[in-house]
Amino acid sequence: CTTSGEEQSETAVATKTTRAGEAEVQRPTATIGEEAYVSPVVPSEAAQPVAEVQRATPTLPPTPTPPPLPTPYPLMLAENEITEAATAEWKVFEDREMGIRFRYPPEYDGLQVQKSEGEIYLNIYESTGEMAFASLFITRNREASRYMERAEDVAMWIEGSPFAPDGRVRVVGAVEPSMLGGKWTYAWYIQWEPIYGWSFGPIYALLLVKDDFVVWVNIGDLSSVDVVVDEDLWLQQMAFLKTIEPVE
Repeated sequence: CTTSGEEQSETAVATKTTRAGEAEVQRPTATIGEEAYVSPVVPSEAAQPVAEVQRATPTLPPTPTPPPLPTPYPLMLAENEITEAATAEWKVFEDREMGIRFRYPPEYDGLQVQKSEGEIYLNIYESTGEMAFASLFITRNREASRYMERAEDVAMWIEGSPFAPDGRVRVVGAVEPSMLGGKWTYAWYIQWEPIYGWSFGPIYALLLVKDDFVVWVNIGDLSSVDVVVDEDLWLQQMAFLKTIEPVE
């Protein structure tokens, strides 16, 4: 039928019937001026099929377990008289500002010293072949002596210290201070890895403490980091350890 002009502005609704006799969705037709605009059909939520999405839980590969740390190489500290005779011709390093003195073999003619914010790093090496002999880290820490009585306390202190490596650390055991000439109040033998899962041989160290003075000494085969320690080098390092002493 025909509507008036005012009625044309209103919405007209038409319904058709399909062949099956079912009513189609009614489409409201809005007349705007002379043109007709058909509003899009928006299906109801009930008409939308809802697909269940199965989200699989990601499975992370297991973290590889590194092999256990090898049996620590034994310390071979000689008697004081033997050490004094063996090191009599060695070079002497002394720095009262750093508070340390030691002897080292003359064939290691390279000595690198770095200072940073109360910490000192010394590296002893052979300049021609860059063969490393030992390295020392020196610092002052008033709390250190409180943690030096038991191995588990030493491990805790190392974890929060400037010496803490990224790899595993094993506190092998205490060293009797008299074996080092009685120059230190505490001495601990340490085995450690630079990073977790280190595939080479471990690095050995001696942690020396007197009052607030702390020295961490790395020894072993520091150049090739081999599993098998060079025994000649090791014996030299044993004599070297006994020459390290605090000075004022």
